[in-house]
Amino acid sequence: MNTKQVALYARVSSEQQAEAKTIESQLAEIRARVTVDGFDLTNVLEFIDDGYSGSTLVRPALERLRDVAAAGGIDRLYVHCPDRFARNYAYQVLLLDELSQQGVDVILSPSAFGADSRRSAAATSARRDCRIRASEIS
Repeated sequence: MNTKQVALYARVSSEQQAEAKTIESQLAEIRARVTVDGFDLTNVLEFIDDGYSGSTLVRPALERLRDVAAAGGIDRLYVHCPDRFARNYAYQVLLLDELSQQGVDVILSPSAFGADSRRSAAATSARRDCRIRASEIS
């Protein structure tokens, strides 16, 4: 049994995305990965910003996540892809670096790599710049 405190973060910004249930698809994919990695979903902290823009860092769930991480309450964080953190690359790097400095392993979904080349390049660069550990493609 794993003793790490695991969390997940998901975000969609528009009403159209919310209606298309893209938040549910993100959550399903992340939860599946958490389970494959051997963690009990009942103990996972969930931070979900449904209907909040990625153009700002002021979002209720993201702010709670950052507070919990700063207090040492998260060891591993699962996120679908870096643009769920923020649309702005500089914000992505800032968040990933902040979490890395707090000892949080950020795990990105394998589908974040290759979905489109721009996202894949940003994710690869963020991993290198912030020394995060991305999940391996199974």
